[in-house]
Amino acid sequence: MSKTVQINVEELLKETQRLLNAERGQTGIQLQVSGHKQDEDWLYIVVTPKKKGVRAYDYVEALERVEKQLREAGNEKVLVVPALAD
Repeated sequence: MSKTVQINVEELLKETQRLLNAERGQTGIQLQVSGHKQDEDWLYIVVTPKKKGVRAYDYVEALERVEKQLREAGNEKVLVVPALAD
C-alpha cells in the first residue's frame, strides 16, 4: 500500500469516527472504529460499541447512515461492518 493511499485511509477512518460520534445522539450508543482491512479496491471499516453487551441490531441503522454519507462523499468502495466489543 502506497503512502498516499495509507494517508487517505487514515483520513477516512477519522471521518468515519466523526460520523459515528454524531450518530451517538440518535442511538445513545458510543461506537468506535476498531480496525480496518483493505481488500483490493474495497475498504472494510470495523466498528465496535465501547460498551459490552450491545448488539449490532441496536446500531446497524447508524452504520448504514454513516456508510451512506461516506459514499456520498465519493468513497464508493467502503463498507462499515459491526463487530463484537472485546
